[in-house]
Amino acid sequence: MWLRARTTDGPSPSGPSSTYPYDPDLFAELNVERYELSKAGRTLFNHAESVHDDRFWSLALTVHASETPPTSRPMAQTTG
Repeated sequence: MWLRARTTDGPSPSGPSSTYPYDPDLFAELNVERYELSKAGRTLFNHAESVHDDRFWSLALTVHASETPPTSRPMAQTTG
C-alpha cells in the first residue's frame, strides 16, 4: 500500500509536505470506494449505503486542486 508505506517510513525525499498521518478510518474509506466505467467512458464512483465517503472526496478534491493550475483570476482584490 503506497500511501501507508510513506506514512510509516518517515519523511519522503521530496520533503515533509508529502507525508501523511496514519488514520485508519481514512484508509478504510479509501479502500471501500468503488468505481466503474460508464458506456460514455466516464468514471462513476459509489460506495455501500452503510459507508461514508466524505473524507475520500475531501482528499480527492484536495489532491486535484493542488495539481491543477488556476484557470481564472481572483474575484476580488484588496487595496492597501
